[in-house]
Amino acid sequence: MTIGLLGVLIIAGPDTGNLPLVGVAIGIGAAFMVALVTVQVRDLGRTEEPLTVVFYFSAFSAPLLGLFLFKTGASHDSMGWLMLGGIGITGLAAQIAMTASLRYASVSSVIVVDYIQLAWATFWGWLIFDHLPPSSTWVGAPVIIGASLVIVWREHGQGKPPKASAEPVSP
Repeated sequence: MTIGLLGVLIIAGPDTGNLPLVGVAIGIGAAFMVALVTVQVRDLGRTEEPLTVVFYFSAFSAPLLGLFLFKTGASHDSMGWLMLGGIGITGLAAQIAMTASLRYASVSSVIVVDYIQLAWATFWGWLIFDHLPPSSTWVGAPVIIGASLVIVWREHGQGKPPKASAEPVSP
């Protein structure tokens, strides 16, 4: 975990004057909430189906997040709605897959795979926006990915069988 944090510090760079304190606080808070939610989803996955967990997570989150639509909402053209629909469908599939995977493996094994987002964000940023990240990212990202791979290797190398979860509840 410390090595992964070192990778983040490399990406942030030695000149931390460009990092707004509010942005750093929001980033740390978001990381904490992701960890908290992931552990909770793992616990819920022992007794509930992945689709049920995803449904209720969305149902309880949507009203709260919907309050921000009044301030940031915008009208969309047909292409915008099509893109939003595609994001929704693929996001739903990814959330169900992540929730289902937490039923069969530890949080530390599953969540490190989430770092593949670095590669996808770089790829789409280059393909769509013709933008590549700065050199500090090219140094720091492999450190983060390497730390993630060490965690996966350690978890796998311990030879522990996956924790048995409760049998899924049948309808």
